[in-house]
This record gives sequence, C-alpha cells and structure tokens, in this order.
Amino acid sequence: KTDRWGENSKESVYGGAITINGDLNIKGTDQNGNADWGIAANPENVLSRFNNAGIYVDVENSTVTVQGNVDMDVYGNGVTANGKNATVTITKGGSITVPHTIENGKHSYGYYALAAYDGGTINMNANGEANDVRLDGDIFVTEGSTVNLGLATDPSYLYGIIDNGGTVSLTLTNGAEWYNVAKNKRYCQDNEELANYEQSKVTNLYGGSNLYNAGTIIQEANSKVLKIYNLYGAVNVKYS
Repeated sequence: KTDRWGENSKESVYGGAITINGDLNIKGTDQNGNADWGIAANPENVLSRFNNAGIYVDVENSTVTVQGNVDMDVYGNGVTANGKNATVTITKGGSITVPHTIENGKHSYGYYALAAYDGGTINMNANGEANDVRLDGDIFVTEGSTVNLGLATDPSYLYGIIDNGGTVSLTLTNGAEWYNVAKNKRYCQDNEELANYEQSKVTNLYGGSNLYNAGTIIQEANSKVLKIYNLYGAVNVKYS
C-alpha cells in the first residue's frame, strides 16, 4: 500500500486491529541448523519504508499489539508503522536484530530496528517497566511520527542511532545502555523521506532518579552529534 503515485491506498476511516496474546518469534535457521534470518527475502531494497518487516502496519488507523515479548531477526526493518495513526505496540520487551551494512562492507541501505513514517507510532515497553529490551539496529522516525521506547533493565540496550524528525520519548534507566553509533547508511536514492540527516535526536529522555539507577549513553569515536531536547532525571554519558 502506498500513495507514491497519487492514490492514497493507505487511507482508512476505521482501520483494523490485530492482537497477539503472547510472545512473537521470527527467527530462522539455515540448512545446517545455524542461526539465520527469520525473514530474508528481498535483501536489497532501495526505499526503507518498503523493506520487509517483522511487523508492518501500512493502513491508517490500524493497530498491531503484541501482549508479550518479540524475538526477531529480520533482513529489513524490525517494526514499521507507516501511515496516520498506524500503530504497533509491544507491551513488554524482547530483541530485534537487523543488518549492519556499515560493518559488513556491503552496499548501504536503510534497515531499522524501529521505523515510523507518515504519522505512524511505535511503542515498545513504553512505560519503562522491568522488561529486557535488546535492539541491534538504528531507529528512524519521520516528521509527525512517534516512537516511545523503554530501556529500563541492566541487560537492555540500543546499538544504533535515533534518526528522528518527529517525536521520540526514551526511558534509559537501571544500567541500560545506548550505543549512539550508526549501523546503516541510507541509500543515495532513498530520499522520499528524511528524519534528522542520520544524526541522533531525542525529544524526551527520561533518566534515573540519580546516577546509580540511571542508564548510560555511550559516545564512541565515530559517534555523530546527539541532541536531547528535554531531559528528565539523571543519565550517565561515557566517551570511548
């Protein structure tokens, strides 16, 4: 579904709703039994909003809710919400892994752990509860779109940037870590939507009540500028 050619095929007055009452697992194995992508088709898509996705909502006013954890290895986007009031909610935590084109030397494409476009919303452990969340990949948010993410346990982490042109609210507490290093570079022709030009920006950052129960932002040698608009509480920052 797309409105790229003038027909708003995402448009829907009432939308639809899917609820998964339990955990969601999208992982794969190869013919030798080794770990492999749970979704692996079409591995080189130029436009990131049309990537494969573990969860993909592309109809306005529609929702997918996972009442549990997710465990996904996707050659594409982990979660995509594309359209006005298109919403994905993961009530607990889990893990999402997507390709790292910067590290493996392949041609650069935009693959995102979480990606919200055109008024879409993604909530993952949004209330900052004690659920482990492991995100191995960047986050991408266009103007008018929203991501609410809670990293609130010591094993929780985000390896990737938050390329945000909309609204991102991030809870970072109890030893959780955010490694602010880009994992992908957008393809040169992937210019239909822009966020913050491949630099991190957080609208609301919720830290701990003190430095001992706060989380940590890790800025490495190749980390780009990080903007935080509103900081509530304490956050550790480590330069390495």
